[in-house]
Amino acid sequence: QINAHALAECIRYNYPIDLKNTWIEQIKRIQAGEYAIVDLNGMEIRRYWKRDLTPRFSGTVEDAKAETLRLMRESVDICLRSDVPVAVLLSGGVDSSAVAALAKETGREVHVITAGYKGEHDCDERIVAKRFAGTKGLIYHELELDADDFRELFAEYSRYIDEPVSDVSSMAQWALYKKAKALGFTVLLGGLGGDELFYGYPTFNKIAESLYLRHE
Repeated sequence: QINAHALAECIRYNYPIDLKNTWIEQIKRIQAGEYAIVDLNGMEIRRYWKRDLTPRFSGTVEDAKAETLRLMRESVDICLRSDVPVAVLLSGGVDSSAVAALAKETGREVHVITAGYKGEHDCDERIVAKRFAGTKGLIYHELELDADDFRELFAEYSRYIDEPVSDVSSMAQWALYKKAKALGFTVLLGGLGGDELFYGYPTFNKIAESLYLRHE
């Protein structure tokens, strides 16, 4: 049976915020830090790890800013350690631009990939991204996505996902990843998740509020 609440939630927020239930009533998720034991007696979920959210930071706001930047630098540096070619997905926005700038700070040769859409679209940020890449001394690559190709990609994309995704950008990302691989890049860094972490859009503030209310 369809779980109407989970379906509506996914459509509203672009992706599910319920970590246990799926669109199908009889199908549940195993959450982070859990594993399942299945035997003749049925299935038992066991937890081996749980996040400790106890506040421990005692510094000032400026200390918090400095520590956040330190962690971001460390994360980018670790992600750049690879035996295969690495590129940064650069949209021209704050999140991906920050990652690209931090990557350049490591002293490595940094390739960036920017995608645009065939035709004229308001969301095409290639001009901004190319200017930023030139300013920072990044090696710039440009890809173009064609909406007409998405129909062909849909069947292939659907075979790889665990469950349906309502995110409007998911198909574009799939097409972008395929084109990036054709350029020879099999590891990609980007700003994906930055808005969720730092609440960059009102949408994510609403999600955070919903999660807080659910927790309460």
